Amino acid sequence: MLIWLPELTQAALDALAFAAHRRLAWEGALQLAAAPFALGAEDASYGALEAIRAFESRSGEAEARLGTNSPGVLGAALMRAKRQVYADRARLLGGLRLWPRGRFFVGGEDIYPRLIG
Repeated sequence: MLIWLPELTQAALDALAFAAHRRLAWEGALQLAAAPFALGAEDASYGALEAIRAFESRSGEAEARLGTNSPGVLGAALMRAKRQVYADRARLLGGLRLWPRGRFFVGGEDIYPRLIG
């Protein structure tokens, strides 16, 4: 998922995502990372889930700026962009970050729990 978060680098965001996902996995609740708003706030006592919710709430800003929060849609648009727009992508997209959803499928199997374990 795309989020707008210019105050953090992608590397810093990745480290925070890894820590939050690992914590949820340790608590047996990694499935919540893919749908952090599925439960009511009172149903989730996980600090890691609150962090994930905070980061995912930044997807609205990405969608407002770009018309989408989908990495695939953005990638397709960049492939069709005029040369000058593509060349200026760092300035235009400087605050855009990629937020991992806590899943990674290979051959139909989610191997993410093994990656962060």
